[in-house]
Amino acid sequence: MKRAANKAERLLQIEQLLLAHPEGLTQAELARRLGVDRSTIHRNLADVPGYIYEEEDGREILDSVVGRSARRACAGGTAC
Repeated sequence: MKRAANKAERLLQIEQLLLAHPEGLTQAELARRLGVDRSTIHRNLADVPGYIYEEEDGREILDSVVGRSARRACAGGTAC
């Protein structure tokens, strides 16, 4: 994935990755895919609304209700 120009863009990229991976991704996996340090992901996740949460095994998960709504919107032709 292309490196984000700013924090808002990176937060959207994190959300898109988690939508694409409903099983979740670790902070290290998110960082690798986005080309940033894990500490950047850690800081960014602190600013994400409550629909992204961390599982006991360290994977970041997008709340399934939000995920289903976003997937329906994408399928309906809404820009994702």
